[in-house]
Amino acid sequence: MAKTELDYFQRPVKNFIHHDFLTLPESLTCAEALETVRKLGDDLKIFYFYTVDEAHRLTGVVPVRRFLVSPPERLLKDMAQGSLVTVNESLPLFEAAKQFSRHKYLSLPVVDDLDRVQGVIDLKVITGQEVDFTDKLRVEEIFQTIGVRLESLGQHRWGAVFWGRFPWLLATVTSGFVCAWLSSLYAASLEKNILLSFFIALVLALGESVAIQSMTLGFQETHKPALERRSYRVMILREALMGSFLGIPLGLLVGLLASFLEPGSWGPVLIGAAVALAVFNAGIIGLSFPYLVRVLKLELRVAAGPLVLAFTDIASMLVYLTGAALFLR
Repeated sequence: MAKTELDYFQRPVKNFIHHDFLTLPESLTCAEALETVRKLGDDLKIFYFYTVDEAHRLTGVVPVRRFLVSPPERLLKDMAQGSLVTVNESLPLFEAAKQFSRHKYLSLPVVDDLDRVQGVIDLKVITGQEVDFTDKLRVEEIFQTIGVRLESLGQHRWGAVFWGRFPWLLATVTSGFVCAWLSSLYAASLEKNILLSFFIALVLALGESVAIQSMTLGFQETHKPALERRSYRVMILREALMGSFLGIPLGLLVGLLASFLEPGSWGPVLIGAAVALAVFNAGIIGLSFPYLVRVLKLELRVAAGPLVLAFTDIASMLVYLTGAALFLR
């Protein structure tokens, strides 16, 4: 990451604010607020109307459309939207960018230490370009790009890179140990038919490949605009069907290859069936992960791959070894 860009995002938020906003006492009625706005004339470009209390502290924001539909006697405090996401003027722009990425707002109010509005910061400051807010898909892509930029900005220090990646790789170590432990529990079954142990790596590899494919599709779907996004139920049914279409021919192919190594035995049949089930399970796990991340509102860009692969490996081993134990009992 270029140092100039890093310096840009380390500058305080107060350097990037604009003043196209108006603060109105929350005790005003809708009619009184409109009269105040009219007195300002039409030369000023006011896009945001914020309500403040007697100490001039920010209490909410009033969308313009509410002025049009609210009765004249209604108080602003009853019209305003509370629970605002704000940015302190002394924070670096990097922190404001994180708020944009997390909440997907097009603008944020900037406040001082006393919660008094000092200005507004828009998405353009982060992107460096005009944003067509009517293009919902483009806006969603912009928020994804912001997340990637923030991640790369955090990689200018080796320590940050290490601790941002190393802990999640422990998931792979853990899953590897669990798989080894499971193999030790089913050692007797593997000894009865040594051919089964030859195909463990292939079963795991196929499961991992399918899981990554499904996870990618899941993330693409969850990042679509709400109106275009398909529900988890629809996607999981599609993936279950696709898992069957992929798993059955792959299982037949692997079982056929295994039969060349041990003709006339039931081992290849077990291996083929295990491959089919492992592929099916991997698709379900991979697709479900992005939806789970969305529900929990987590940011797991670096961790997504290792975690999905870890769960997939353990599930594949359980299917494979349990099938072996039952089949060879």
